[in-house]
Amino acid sequence: MSLIGTIEPIDLEKTEIESYLERMDHLFKCNQVEGNHEVDLFVTLVGSEAYRVMKNAVKPNKVASQSYEELKAILKQRMAPVKSVTFESHLFYKISQGSMSIAEYISKLKEQADLCEFGNFLDRALRDKFISGMSNKKIQNRLLSEKDLSFSKLCELALAQELIQSESLELQQDGKVNKLYRGNSSKQVSQRRKDVSQSQVRGQMSVSCSPKSSRSLASSSQKSNKNSTSTSVSQRSSRGQSCLRCGRFHNPDTCPAKEWECFLCHRQGHTSRVCRNKQKKVHLLVDQEDVTEEAKEESTDEEFVGFCKNIQVSSKSNPAILKVNVEKRIIDMEVDTGASVSLISVDTRNKYFKDIPICKSRLKIKTVQGDQLQIVGEMMVKVKCIESDVKYELPLVVVLSKIEFIPLLGRNWLNMLLPRWRESLHCNVIEVDISKIVSEFKDKYRNVFSNDKAKCIKNFKCNIVLKENVTPVFHKPYTVPYSIKEEVEKELEEMVVNGILEKVEYSEWASPIVVVPKKSSKSLRICVDFKVTLNPLIKVNHYPLPRVEDIFNQVAKGKFFTVLDLSNAYQQLEMSPESKHLLTINTHKGLYQYNRLPYGVACAPAQFQAIMDQILQGIKNVGCYLDDVIIVGQSLEDCFRNVEIVLSRLDKFNVKVNFQKCKFFVQTVEFLGHELSEIGIKPMKSKMEAIERAPEPKNLQQLRSYLGLLNYYNKYLPMLSSELHPLYRLEQKDVPFEWSSKCRQAFEKSKQLLLNSKALIAYSLDLPLVMAADASQ
Repeated sequence: MSLIGTIEPIDLEKTEIESYLERMDHLFKCNQVEGNHEVDLFVTLVGSEAYRVMKNAVKPNKVASQSYEELKAILKQRMAPVKSVTFESHLFYKISQGSMSIAEYISKLKEQADLCEFGNFLDRALRDKFISGMSNKKIQNRLLSEKDLSFSKLCELALAQELIQSESLELQQDGKVNKLYRGNSSKQVSQRRKDVSQSQVRGQMSVSCSPKSSRSLASSSQKSNKNSTSTSVSQRSSRGQSCLRCGRFHNPDTCPAKEWECFLCHRQGHTSRVCRNKQKKVHLLVDQEDVTEEAKEESTDEEFVGFCKNIQVSSKSNPAILKVNVEKRIIDMEVDTGASVSLISVDTRNKYFKDIPICKSRLKIKTVQGDQLQIVGEMMVKVKCIESDVKYELPLVVVLSKIEFIPLLGRNWLNMLLPRWRESLHCNVIEVDISKIVSEFKDKYRNVFSNDKAKCIKNFKCNIVLKENVTPVFHKPYTVPYSIKEEVEKELEEMVVNGILEKVEYSEWASPIVVVPKKSSKSLRICVDFKVTLNPLIKVNHYPLPRVEDIFNQVAKGKFFTVLDLSNAYQQLEMSPESKHLLTINTHKGLYQYNRLPYGVACAPAQFQAIMDQILQGIKNVGCYLDDVIIVGQSLEDCFRNVEIVLSRLDKFNVKVNFQKCKFFVQTVEFLGHELSEIGIKPMKSKMEAIERAPEPKNLQQLRSYLGLLNYYNKYLPMLSSELHPLYRLEQKDVPFEWSSKCRQAFEKSKQLLLNSKALIAYSLDLPLVMAADASQ
């Protein structure tokens, strides 16, 4: 018998579980499914991913032994964790209408209120928040005048008022449409319509290059405003023209700028971007490409800026510098055609333009690497190009940057100061939106970038081999501090749900757990102290970990770099059945057995490295060190292609990647404590700063720590052993620790050697070889 209706399998990443289970209940009701058939049909319909979650959660029992309600509860726990009612209530009271329609605003409030458990207070909470968050002041005042109305009645009244205002506006505007071109001949009207059509195709506003033409444009605009009004705002939107209040392409009826105050004239109803006072001073602030971006993104102020100072360039490629007169001061600005706005650092602003006020900015600016810039605000400055006498008043974005950079001259200034700059670019330029490419990769390989921990790496299992005649070791659990006990329990439960751990009642082996905080988040990582139990009794694999120099030599010729970080790397690898009992852990909650490879096992690094080398075997321009994979390319397109190959291979073997820790298509990247670029490799800045700030050692232990950190970069420091002889002498047996002037001198010199070190390049047969050796007897 066929089912009435259908339902898709559960996607652990996207499915909204509450709604899905409600639809499943309705499906069962329509088909009169009852009793044991509910479980059988439910398991069949939810798909393999959801079944795996339920199977791991009920072990050692069978899924079929559970009831339909119990299985639903398992999926809810996995996909819809309990949320804080206090936090959800906080989000509810933060909601405001903004640019939403009233119908959308009502729907948003109801949706959030369902999570707040208001109970009998629900209607009042909705009613109060509905009125207080209303952006239309006229409708808000109308609602406030009503007394003792329920939320539903207020919604009906608000919707009716919104419809009345919209229809009234249309009626008022209809009678004025024919007055738009009053006093113009039909030929002029036709020409204007043609101009509007062309401007829509180009995606740009009218262009003016001289003060005279700019004044005439402003004058004609003022006369038109006096004699007639523009077409209706809804017609403007439908014809592709910008909103008169904010300059963007959207429905002007819902424009939030109605309630905003202009920064220039301090009047309500528009932004400084379209302020008439500003138009009298400024020629043109919007270029062709910027308008197109606004039309696409409509309600967002996010801009993409190529921040050149975050890219290491060859010394042969000098930046293009233009001298600009800004507020009667000549400053050098670096031309950056990839930047849509002009930028200046806080330090430079404080140095030259401290007296110019900074206004708030709604821009969101990213670098080509995707990093968000911290914007302090915008300031309006008077600008004059050295080669011209024309003056402009233009916006300059002030950013907070750790890196000192020359002020960037973006396209908005270039369009004014050098209107014909695009004509000098004779080559065919293809702009690559890296963030879009990364999003496409993420969408195409969603299995690789998913957070699903229930799946293991395919075709590989880890096996532990013991030495002969060993005796099982059972160790008591370590004490867990009360402050983190609850978090440890949650982490254990989550690992059970994801199939990483399995609860057991008895075991000959048991190792204590050690809890450490994760660097990248506030969560905890559960490690195991196998040193006191299993590690001394294991036959450790002798598969070699790759030398850092070998990896750098593999990727030496790259100009663009991508680094992938594997998510919970070891725990993606399934253990063989005969080895699982060796990985039993002893906790304050009892015994658990690992189904995956845990951190702390002596053989784990070698086995995991061997498996990753097999997975990536045959792929060129790729290096792998445990859970870090680096991919390079001679060009951006070459790097795209290599990343595609690697992601396809990882997807084939079901290897998961932590998207948040990855770096895509950058020209400088940090990898294994070094900084890689087209120029070569050099020590990481953070490590160099740590060495530079290191205090003088007070004892032998501190001295050895310093020497260990310094020796990691010994390849950059020629004749290091000779320079550090006074320090090495203190490590000798029967030599007292006495910090002499020679020791102090060697200590300071070692820092300077590292700070002044040069970038290294990989060995190449194409380059001349010079051999230097010490004199011998």
